[in-house]
Amino acid sequence: EVCESLAAANIKMFMITNQPDISRGKVLLRDVSEINDQVKKTCRLTDTFMCVHDDDTNCSCRKPKPGMILELSAKNHIDLGRSVVVGDRWRDIDAGANAGCMTIFIDYGYNETLRTQPTWKVSTMSQAGLILRKHFGIDERGD
Repeated sequence: EVCESLAAANIKMFMITNQPDISRGKVLLRDVSEINDQVKKTCRLTDTFMCVHDDDTNCSCRKPKPGMILELSAKNHIDLGRSVVVGDRWRDIDAGANAGCMTIFIDYGYNETLRTQPTWKVSTMSQAGLILRKHFGIDERGD
């Protein structure tokens, strides 16, 4: 529902995801890519970006580093200062903040401590959707 209303307003949406289990040999790149393609289609995303590296690689794309966000910004001419990163883990919020974006933390109660204060903190995707619609000037009906 959130993605539908944003897509209808021509808001570009992206997924950035850490998938270290690929480099660990626990899952196949092909399988994760198929899942990502389905998410992209279902959620009407503009694009998806995936880091397959593990922490010890020290790459620039693995969240909390902002590499994936910076890459999508360059590729899609995105104003990061007006952009919002939505996530449910500390790495998401740090990556967004490190890229200069506003952030929405969806607190699902994981046993993690935030390292950076998010711009907004909510407990459901629906609540995040209300913030996003307001931020992007979309009224509650999605008009």
